[in-house]
Amino acid sequence: MRNAQPTGPPKKEKGSLSDVNLETARQYDLYFGAGHYDRRYPRPNTAVLNAVLAHMSAGGSVLDYGCGSGRYLLPLAEFCGSVIGYDISDTALRGAQARLAMSGLAEKVVLTGPDPALLDAVIAEAGPVDVAACLFGVLSHIETAMARRDVLQRLSAMLHPDHGRIVVSVPNRRRRFRGEQRAQRRCEGGEIRYARSFGRDRVQLPYMLYDSASLARELEMAGLVVESIRAESVFSEKSITNNRWIGALDAVLRRTCPAKFGYGMIAVARPA
Repeated sequence: MRNAQPTGPPKKEKGSLSDVNLETARQYDLYFGAGHYDRRYPRPNTAVLNAVLAHMSAGGSVLDYGCGSGRYLLPLAEFCGSVIGYDISDTALRGAQARLAMSGLAEKVVLTGPDPALLDAVIAEAGPVDVAACLFGVLSHIETAMARRDVLQRLSAMLHPDHGRIVVSVPNRRRRFRGEQRAQRRCEGGEIRYARSFGRDRVQLPYMLYDSASLARELEMAGLVVESIRAESVFSEKSITNNRWIGALDAVLRRTCPAKFGYGMIAVARPA
């Protein structure tokens, strides 16, 4: 596997892709290191995977930004010519590397992070990608609007200029964390913090909740043209990825579900 080695926690540089929240990275390390994430979400959402592949040609290239331990990275590598996986969590990257070593797909994948400069270097060497995927709330875990906009702009610059697309999925504020929204009224713009307990472990993360208008606005503020915003799913991600029957039913229901009623929303955008 061609692998740009992780370098440890990066220094925080406000207002750029290097604006990495080190506490978020630490929480991710806990989430992935104890296996909590992989048990909660053991496989990809097939509909989301297909949404990414719909913008790929045979032998194409994709960036999985926030790849975690490889939930989407590995199936993308089965279909694509080359895949770049980036994450701010050293622990998640080690998990992805271990899974790749057993998959027979390692030669098609470059893993890099947590320093964002490493991603820049990989793109400079490999060239632009056909799709930059930022899936299942990765964008939402970036704590400030400025940092999210900068990430989207940087991802846009990594796309093939003729046909590149960004595919991003985010949580729907109509469906997610309603109690936290009520309790955290200071977060009028949709920005909350939430916690999940797994036995003795407690994971706490920032989360930006969206509606269709706020998602479109953030994409457009980053200089992107929104092509579509649809429901990511009807049922919860946990139920879809743990029960194949529910996943199959969801794949049917989401086709006619308005984005505003989805558990999450998935958008496709291109550079202006």
